[in-house]
Amino acid sequence: MDLCQNILIDTLYLLALINPISKISILAVISPVERDELANVVRRSTLIATCILLGAMFSGKFVLVRIFHVKLEALMAAGGFVLSWVGFHALRKGMFYEKETHAKFAELAIVPLACPMIAGPATIAATIWRVNKISISPLPAPLYWRF
Repeated sequence: MDLCQNILIDTLYLLALINPISKISILAVISPVERDELANVVRRSTLIATCILLGAMFSGKFVLVRIFHVKLEALMAAGGFVLSWVGFHALRKGMFYEKETHAKFAELAIVPLACPMIAGPATIAATIWRVNKISISPLPAPLYWRF
């Protein structure tokens, strides 16, 4: 496969996992705020989620395999278990996220928007898996040799 085809596949794969349409509906339901404050929250959560995913892409395999000795399949199974538990808890309770009355709207940019809704366990595991599958090493070889 050539580079353009890989980029297209990766982009569509991440779009399907992140599902931006669902994030828009969540933002619309959470709180009626001013347009500027909403734009700041969206920018901040997008930037934080991008940093999380880039960090997972560049150092995910190194941290998992070299430091923690965890296989990617085990991470995916554990992520599925945690996701099932959180989903079951949300169904039983009747809501996914509780917002305290004194919490500021801007604080929602990190939790729950950036992580786990945009850069959640499935997206992080898929990012690491995809980099691993196409056999590229985003970190230069000397960084792997050093550790």
